[in-house]
Amino acid sequence: MTCSDLTGTAGVAPSPLWIASIAVLWLVTLRLLVSKRRTPRRRSIAFTFLFVTLAATISGYSARRAFDAAIGVPDLSILVGHVFAVLAVVACLRLVVVVVEAGETGWRLLRGARWVLASALAGMAVLFVLIPRRADHFDFGCWEARSPLVVVYHLLFQVCLGTGFAAAVVLFGSRRLTAVGAWFKASALLIAAGCCFGVAYVGVRVWYVVAHGFDLPYPLEGPVRGLVPLVLLESTIVLLGVGALIPQALRVGGLVGRLVRFHRLRALWEALSDAAPGNVLGPVPTRLADLVSVVAIERRLYRRVIEIRDAQWELNGFVSAAMVEDARRAVESHRAAEPDLALEALLLEVARQAKAGGLPHAGGDHVSSWSGEADLDEEARRLLVIQHVLAGPWAREASAAVMAVASA
Repeated sequence: MTCSDLTGTAGVAPSPLWIASIAVLWLVTLRLLVSKRRTPRRRSIAFTFLFVTLAATISGYSARRAFDAAIGVPDLSILVGHVFAVLAVVACLRLVVVVVEAGETGWRLLRGARWVLASALAGMAVLFVLIPRRADHFDFGCWEARSPLVVVYHLLFQVCLGTGFAAAVVLFGSRRLTAVGAWFKASALLIAAGCCFGVAYVGVRVWYVVAHGFDLPYPLEGPVRGLVPLVLLESTIVLLGVGALIPQALRVGGLVGRLVRFHRLRALWEALSDAAPGNVLGPVPTRLADLVSVVAIERRLYRRVIEIRDAQWELNGFVSAAMVEDARRAVESHRAAEPDLALEALLLEVARQAKAGGLPHAGGDHVSSWSGEADLDEEARRLLVIQHVLAGPWAREASAAVMAVASA
């Protein structure tokens, strides 16, 4: 792009990719801002996305021209965009300190970086006032590239970016991240790699500003002049974006998985609720209500698991010790992949038949793999295995055999 590209009435139209990227950034930002989870990490993520989104929104040439026209100050959008970018750097550094648990050393580094960034921003604001700007010559960095004021302004902004990227690399390099999961390590490595590309981008930009400001040799002339910094910048943005979105994608995937397990457990929940109706907590939701509602899925899945386990506890009282032993032998001969869960399923079927047949409460031992410390997702998986066993013919045939022995 040349200076002449920035003049005229039409300006430079935003690309569909840029519009889509801005839309995604705003959706993620608004989702983070309205979230009720207010942990230090979540706040840092929310502010990082907010400032990045604001900086990216105002970075488009059409958006910048509209902003300047509305405010009436030539090129004010450039300064505002740079301020948002520096605030994003500060928020991102704070997030890195929290994530890697860098301790007092990390917080000292963050405080030092803040002073550097604040001083650079103050200098940029003063220089912005002193730089000659015109409404008909959009982007003073293009038209006044050799002005000492413009050179110093751009160098200060690159110092801000370089300080942020370098500090992030130091923080990530100070921790081995051995106590976190594989996906978190991948996220951290992508962010660290993005910061390394960012340092390289800052180096190329500083080289370009100094070379053109003071008429020095610049080897990246010709077709590669704009290509090299563009590749470095886009690589930085892509790596940082993907690395930052991995935890969010994992969280969304976890919520979707719990929603699927919640719906899949409805068959077992309905069967046990019919057999032991006193264990349903509150009004019974309709199938349509379950289907269309996606809010508070973790709490709803936990409630469904508890109601199933409470019904199981009640029904197991109709199973005598002799029935339990007969069921164990049936499971051993069946050679199930998970014999403990197959036993639970068989005893549930026996208990349902015993209660339906009018047998008295036997006061038998409770047989269950449930634990109050069990992971919710693992507990849901176990119940799905039990549901699968109950749906097959083996559970009905084996329970009929156990009931026949008990009735003899």
